[in-house]
Amino acid sequence: MEAVRYLLLEEYGENADNIFSEEDIDRRLLEHLSKFPDVGRRNEFEDFISLVKLFLVFENNNQSPPDEGHNILTLSDRKTYEVDYAAYSCRKEDSNASRSLDFEALIEYTSGEILSMPPWISEIADLFGSEYYRVCPEIMSLLHLRLILEAVDPDKEVKLAIHVDAYDDEEMDLDVLLSQLSNTLTRKVGLYNKAFEPLLLKEEILRARYVKSEGMKLLNSCNVNRKYEKGLILERLTELLFTDGNTLELVTKRVETGDEEIDLVIKNTMTSPFWQAFSSPLFFVECKNWSKPVGAKELRDFEIKIQNHSRLAKIGFFISLNGFTSGFESEMKRCSRADYHIVTLSKNEIEEFLKTDTAFLTLVRCSSSNL
Repeated sequence: MEAVRYLLLEEYGENADNIFSEEDIDRRLLEHLSKFPDVGRRNEFEDFISLVKLFLVFENNNQSPPDEGHNILTLSDRKTYEVDYAAYSCRKEDSNASRSLDFEALIEYTSGEILSMPPWISEIADLFGSEYYRVCPEIMSLLHLRLILEAVDPDKEVKLAIHVDAYDDEEMDLDVLLSQLSNTLTRKVGLYNKAFEPLLLKEEILRARYVKSEGMKLLNSCNVNRKYEKGLILERLTELLFTDGNTLELVTKRVETGDEEIDLVIKNTMTSPFWQAFSSPLFFVECKNWSKPVGAKELRDFEIKIQNHSRLAKIGFFISLNGFTSGFESEMKRCSRADYHIVTLSKNEIEEFLKTDTAFLTLVRCSSSNL
């Protein structure tokens, strides 16, 4: 998000770095990012495809202004955004070229709109930059082709234009060309596997070290004064803990279901008989970074969320960095007799995990009397 940060500095004036402190800019960056919900990777990609579709229509119309309403884009965050075709056109190297989507111009356009569009639009666009084509052209060509095919009308004919000037034989048959590309890609994959195999063997150890180090940094920064930032930091820390070892998968964050909000939804992907026995496809996680212990009312509210989704979630995790009141603890005894399970975690327990070599879920299993 350095690009966002740079544009924020630019927005607040040429000498903004002298007027605003690093902390002020970081706060504004968090404020900007918090405006956008977590919609999931698939929806992010679908949003980018929707944008590409609009530009393909624009190019196929010989860059003529679109009909009214055809420059409005509705994305997964349920908001509408206006697409500026003129800003895209002025970034094209060949302004007279038509019926051809210029990806470099698209990348520059999305970078310029980074403050007015969801951040995932420019993040996905950057994947199609020239640097990636230089390093792995075969893979990027396939991704590019897949993206275009996803964006075009499935009932229309698509013509594949191949630049034969890159090959010695200009009369090369298409099947031969595809075979050569396939063989080249296969050889590269084999080479990559041999080169990265020793590193991948140590990936689990490196990942564990990262979780401990990054987790401790986040835990130590949870004492900020701003309420919204405190919540975001704890959510990030919790996500990091639950994805430790890649045994669980984050489904989504800040889910609103009517008058409820669930901080994190975790998919139970573990094959261990212990965790499978609970018949809980999902785990619900509640995060409280309050300046005081959490009381019984918050436990009852979280309990209702689990009860309302009992077919999907029978395990909930309640994380409160400043602990729990005696009333909360008393209410937990009643919950222990239910057919669902709520696990509590405080700052001390998280800190203990980060200082040991124990896996997070192993710690949870051993330290909780509710499982």
